[in-house]
Amino acid sequence: MAQPEKIHILQCRKMLSAPNPVIQGELVPVNHIKRSNLRTAYYILTKGIVWLSVAALGFGCATINQPPASQLPSTEQQVDAKRSGENQKSETEGKLTVMPPKTIAAWIPKGSGAFVIDSRRIFHGIGGAKSSSNPILLRASADNHSRRELSEVLQHYTLFVLEAYWSEGGGRDSSNVVNFEVLSDAFLAVVRKTLSSSRIVGHWQHPKSGEFYALCQLTLTELKDAVANDTRLERRSQEFFIQNAESLYDQFSQKSGVEAS
Repeated sequence: MAQPEKIHILQCRKMLSAPNPVIQGELVPVNHIKRSNLRTAYYILTKGIVWLSVAALGFGCATINQPPASQLPSTEQQVDAKRSGENQKSETEGKLTVMPPKTIAAWIPKGSGAFVIDSRRIFHGIGGAKSSSNPILLRASADNHSRRELSEVLQHYTLFVLEAYWSEGGGRDSSNVVNFEVLSDAFLAVVRKTLSSSRIVGHWQHPKSGEFYALCQLTLTELKDAVANDTRLERRSQEFFIQNAESLYDQFSQKSGVEAS
């Protein structure tokens, strides 16, 4: 009799974890079913309370900083604000596109010629080059143009000095024009040689057109030294050039339409 009773108890224990309260056609005692239902109901109720609390807390956090409906902007106000922002953006972009150009270099308006800068007599040659897709070639073109401009200024000045020399009796030994041409050719050869000592001292590019400018300089002192050290020149004309270089320089700058500054 003891063995059937143990089997019945084991079957009741399995029933507690089984979803179906019926085991092998036998009904489980009522007190076991009530205990199981109470445990299930308590578990469901506890979980429900927890989830409701979490949901309420999240809703409260989402709305704690929410302004009242009366303070929220209307749809028309939102559209006006958007249009105002777009207008301000377009005005800013317009101002950026019409910015004034950078200040032009001071030496460009003066042009090529003879100047006195800080008590120094300096020849200027200014050359320009149009916009190019290659910035290296653009700069080189402007530099070469400025050297050619400087060469022309030096040649005009040298001929101006030689004409003064010739008019003051330098050609009294011979009135042959060929002698003056020989003399001028010798001096111009010195000028071309001295041009290699010139320097590119400034650049400027137009912000709109892209045209590039270069400034080439040579001092009167450098030209005088070159004339003094050249043995091919006739001695009297050489001495006249050295002694009268400064005074004739000032006359040349005024006569050529370029005032010393």
